[in-house]
Amino acid sequence: MADAILTPCATTAPPLDTVLLWLTATVERDFKERSAFPRLRHVNAHGYRGAATLHYLSADEAEAVFKDATSRERAVRGGVRNAYRAHSKSVEVAMKEAAERPAFFASSEPVCSFKFGHAERWRGTKDQIKAHGIQLAGPWPHEPGGTRRWAKGRDSRGYKTSITRFSTIWPGLYEAYIQIPYQAREAERPTTSPEQAEKARASLASMPANADAFRANLVSDMRNFAAVPLRMAMEAKFHGYTLDEDALGEIHASFDAVVEAVVGAQVKFDPARHAEIACQYRAEIAAADQSFQGHFAALTQPNPCILEGGTQ
Repeated sequence: MADAILTPCATTAPPLDTVLLWLTATVERDFKERSAFPRLRHVNAHGYRGAATLHYLSADEAEAVFKDATSRERAVRGGVRNAYRAHSKSVEVAMKEAAERPAFFASSEPVCSFKFGHAERWRGTKDQIKAHGIQLAGPWPHEPGGTRRWAKGRDSRGYKTSITRFSTIWPGLYEAYIQIPYQAREAERPTTSPEQAEKARASLASMPANADAFRANLVSDMRNFAAVPLRMAMEAKFHGYTLDEDALGEIHASFDAVVEAVVGAQVKFDPARHAEIACQYRAEIAAADQSFQGHFAALTQPNPCILEGGTQ
């Protein structure tokens, strides 16, 4: 739903499948010059939003306007072309909303149009919003005795909620803005970064599954640990000193003895500790996966202060 609060020129609500067409002055001027769509004129508008005028169309009328817009976009240039490009997209979106609107009003639940870490925004009828657990003590906005803009309420979790009328076209349509408390956001704040999760994933994959795998890993780590200084000892470019070939052979033979000692050593295994470490790695991986929306929300938080003075 994207029906904005507007200045109405009629008190009768149109059918739910009505296409709401916002017409700019540029497109209307071109209509006049071509004598196209004579009903779509400023004097026949149902509402105004700045220089744009609101018109009610049937599905067939909207289809004709859309075809005209796409055709005109290819025929004109400059600012008029830009106006028709925006006009055709606007008509297309309005047609889609009109097709979905009857089902929206028939649903038992409101529609969530915004949901991140700090807030949620829900749109629907009074009954739909109340069924979602959002309550308001006293009359709702624009009801007898109610406020003209925002009214304060609570949702089923006890979170502060601001409720306002969303549309003047169809009575009883509201928008509820739920503020998520800081403590609740902190409780869901990610404790594992993507980099930490990747390290945990690698560590989990490298955990030996048995004693033989443990020995093989140990030997591999020891050989890798010794490889760098041995390479440096054979290349004079680092400091001018090198070992002769006989010394290198003796060193490799000594490593073979270390390998034999490792392979023949008795290995003790603590299954409880092994499972505990694996469980910790899995928890770090899961925490990072679940925290993506939290990371995204921190980067996309709007300023809630604009709610009291903003318009849709």
